[in-house]
Amino acid sequence: MDTEALDFEDIPHDDLTGTSDTRGLLGTDSSDSAEASGSQSVWSIEYYRVFFNVGTKDVMSRVARSMFPKSVFYQRNETPDLYGPFWIVTTLVVILAVTGNFASYIHFLPSDKNPTWTYDFEKVTIAASVFYTMITIVPIMVYFCLRRIGVTGPEPWLTHIISLYGYSFFPYVPAAIACVTPIDMIRWVVILLCFLISTFFLVRNIRSYFPVDGLDWDAQAKFKGTILLACIILGQAVVALVTKLYFFHYADITPFAAPAKVAHAAPAAAAPAAVAPPSMAAVAKAVKAVAKVVANATATGAAGSTATGAAGSTVKP
Repeated sequence: MDTEALDFEDIPHDDLTGTSDTRGLLGTDSSDSAEASGSQSVWSIEYYRVFFNVGTKDVMSRVARSMFPKSVFYQRNETPDLYGPFWIVTTLVVILAVTGNFASYIHFLPSDKNPTWTYDFEKVTIAASVFYTMITIVPIMVYFCLRRIGVTGPEPWLTHIISLYGYSFFPYVPAAIACVTPIDMIRWVVILLCFLISTFFLVRNIRSYFPVDGLDWDAQAKFKGTILLACIILGQAVVALVTKLYFFHYADITPFAAPAKVAHAAPAAAAPAAVAPPSMAAVAKAVKAVAKVVANATATGAAGSTATGAAGSTVKP
């Protein structure tokens, strides 16, 4: 047999190592990512270092694109990062706790039940629970829902969805500062604007992963995709309402006005004890006593006049 006529081809066997699945899930199939994580376990910290290998310029550029979403956030073959989303959410948790308590302080009015203002540490817990859930558990659910309804291309990776959710919450950072204003209508407008920007950015980018060719998607898959987008919008609405109603729900006050002093009225004089009306027997007894006094006075006057007359008749001129 002529061996020179045979053309042997080396078949790649990366799938036998089990690395292709994790790269498809986490997005480490770029050349830099493969070199960085090829020899690392998926459970090691070194494996995820590539997702934090971004500069300040890259993060600021992506933050600006999240505030003004003009096109698809991640271009084809662009590696997502987790550094920006992590610090955006961490900063947001701190700012919400600080501004929420500061707004509580400037709106505080002392009362008998609450004479002094106290710091509410629960705001930190609520903020961390809500927003860290929104960049961990919710993106995982969205990712598997996308796979379930038929989005099976090389993108999005799970890190794409996590990164999109993280950057979508950046508008809430300046909004938290603006919501310290004592005017409630302004707070509602600011939160509504954040909701619109954040939701439009998120829905537009996740929608971009849907198949373009209608032949790749049947009517049922399109319906499920629409339901998924509606659930994403509902989740963003819940976040906006929690932000407004829990952290910045106060009545309007005049800015920088000193709280009105409560005038303490002088204690009212004790009302005289109610006197029961006298009985008829008591009235009769009082009348008899008065009559007796009058009779004694009359008798005494008459006796005095008789004695004076007698004495005058014995005097001789």
